[in-house]
Amino acid sequence: QSGCGCRGDAGLAHIGCRAEAAVYKSKSRSGDVLGWQVCVTCDQGFTGQMGMGLAEAWCGAVQDLDEEDVERQAAGAGLAAALTQMGRYAESEAKCRELRAVQR
Repeated sequence: QSGCGCRGDAGLAHIGCRAEAAVYKSKSRSGDVLGWQVCVTCDQGFTGQMGMGLAEAWCGAVQDLDEEDVERQAAGAGLAAALTQMGRYAESEAKCRELRAVQR
């Protein structure tokens, strides 16, 4: 799948492979989380199934962090955005409410 602005074979990758790259990038660049949301090749945000898959993978990767942790909150916000983009509005709203409750 691509899910970014890359053309041809340049953007094709499995969601799991992109998730591994995002984990590596965040560890090697002191918490840089853009790898979960933005293609390193074309610098465009992931959309569609790739965006959704990466958002779910990111939430899974940070689930053991404290619920108030900045990265866990960012992952949740990314999932809410991906859900909205996929037209899953009720799930997105529920996620936003969950995040908001923690922030209070």
